[in-house]
Amino acid sequence: MNRLAAAASSVVAALILVACGAKDEAPRGCGLEGTTPLPDASAELLYACSPEPNSRYRLDILVVRPGEPARLLTHGEGVNYRPSWSPDGRHIAFVSTRSGATELHVMNADGTGVLQITDSQAFVPNVNWSPDGARIVFASTAAGITGPLGVSRVPSDIYLARGDGSEARRLTLDGGYNAEPDWSPDGGRIAFTSDLGGTFQVWMMGSDGSGQRPLTSVGQNSAPDWSPDGSQIVFDSDRDHHGNDSIYLMGADGSGQRPLADDGIHPSWSRDGQWIVFESDRDGPNEIYAVHPDGSGLTQVTHDGASKDEPEWGPA
Repeated sequence: MNRLAAAASSVVAALILVACGAKDEAPRGCGLEGTTPLPDASAELLYACSPEPNSRYRLDILVVRPGEPARLLTHGEGVNYRPSWSPDGRHIAFVSTRSGATELHVMNADGTGVLQITDSQAFVPNVNWSPDGARIVFASTAAGITGPLGVSRVPSDIYLARGDGSEARRLTLDGGYNAEPDWSPDGGRIAFTSDLGGTFQVWMMGSDGSGQRPLTSVGQNSAPDWSPDGSQIVFDSDRDHHGNDSIYLMGADGSGQRPLADDGIHPSWSRDGQWIVFESDRDGPNEIYAVHPDGSGLTQVTHDGASKDEPEWGPA
């Protein structure tokens, strides 16, 4: 699940390259030269990507309105990923290693005013806002390793906090890997990914951590994202493709699970309900694709060969 498990030596090497690289060389790739428009899509997309030259950039956050060139919001300050819009579109929460550890940060929508809002020295893989923008849920390894020595991965739990990161408390307490929380539009429920049952599945709980239960059970399933009306959840699953994930839809209660698009992960539903974007390596490095919820209109939005990760729709 963690796709950023870089060795410490590679981080040191990257810092040396940044220190020695050409500071005045313009960034390129990652959609900066242009993207494909989507009919009737007026909102912007956030995603993570590593622009060239790699002597200056590592993994950065970009924003784009499909059909226009992308814009960099971070500029090589560590590894930056998993961006999440605030409901009003004024702020972006994201994860960054710029302080030396993977901590949560918040910045203005134009990339200015970056503030670090956690200081746990733990690994923080992802974050999501409450519908009213007052609170966040995020995954963190702050509780430490709860299994026996020799575990192959560090357990993660989901935390609830105020929007500034204060008053954090754990919502998952039973060990295992719990991550990728996504708040329902009505604010009452949180979908998330967990391996508490032995394999990665999409789970549901109340926004206070109550009533935790799995919604999926076949194959490995992850990255849930709610439809704007709260009636459906889009997610990725490897159930039919022997290790290659595809995009699936289901009812908010887990009913009616069905495939939507082959070869894709990390889906995000547009706030007008018209488009679902996801990343796919179907034609090489991960590019961003979009499809209507009925499976029509599949469109490749980015196309320059630089791997894009974790696309998310913003407000219109």
